[in-house]
Amino acid sequence: MTLAKIIIAEGLVKRFGSVTAVSNFFSVEAGRIYCSVGPNGAGKTTTLRIVVGLLKPEAGRALIEGYDIQRDRVEDLRRVGYVPNYPNPQLPNTA
Repeated sequence: MTLAKIIIAEGLVKRFGSVTAVSNFFSVEAGRIYCSVGPNGAGKTTTLRIVVGLLKPEAGRALIEGYDIQRDRVEDLRRVGYVPNYPNPQLPNTA
C-alpha cells in the first residue's frame, strides 16, 4: 500500500550569513509519525519554520497537501499547525 505524501520539502536551502543552516529534502506520508532528531544547530527548527512559512528558503520549496507555502500560504496554513517553544525566537523563555 502506498501512502500519500502530505508534506514534501524539495531541495530546501537556508543560509544565515556564511552558515548553511538547512540543505535537505524529505517527505512525510499520511498516517505516519515522524521525528526530527539532531544536535543543536542542525537545522531542525529552521526547517519547520520554512515549512510553515515563517522563513523563506534561498532555494527549494515546501508543499503541504500539494500547496506551496510561498505561493498558496492561506491554503497551506489551513492544513498545518505550529506551536514553538518560544513565540519570539529573539526572547528566550526566562520563567
